[in-house]
Amino acid sequence: MFKKTYHATHPDMMNGVDNDTLRDRYLLTDLFVPGQVVLNYLHNERLVVGGAAPDPAPVALPTQTAPVEGAPFLERRELGVVNVGEGPGSVTVDGAVFELAPKDGLYVPMGSKDVVFASHSHDAPARF
Repeated sequence: MFKKTYHATHPDMMNGVDNDTLRDRYLLTDLFVPGQVVLNYLHNERLVVGGAAPDPAPVALPTQTAPVEGAPFLERRELGVVNVGEGPGSVTVDGAVFELAPKDGLYVPMGSKDVVFASHSHDAPARF
């Protein structure tokens, strides 16, 4: 379910660390893969950071694999969505469609079951 899990680090773990190790420990990469939702789990704040790139077809937020297999991802979480892409898109939450222009945001409450991201333009795709 998660592309990568980032663990908290203790200051003693930083002695003699090189750039490659720092990048591996802290840099979030490849958040926007066309046609996918990419999620990363950060233990520091028990936070999930991800990206949705609905290009060309819409993409859905996945269901959980743990602790409860098949439960909605937002069963015990809230979601903040921001369209950081070049063009407009929409987010459908349990059947309700919300249009998001670039830089628009949306709050999705805990308990929402189906969340689908869509881009309205292939030339100027939305990214969430």
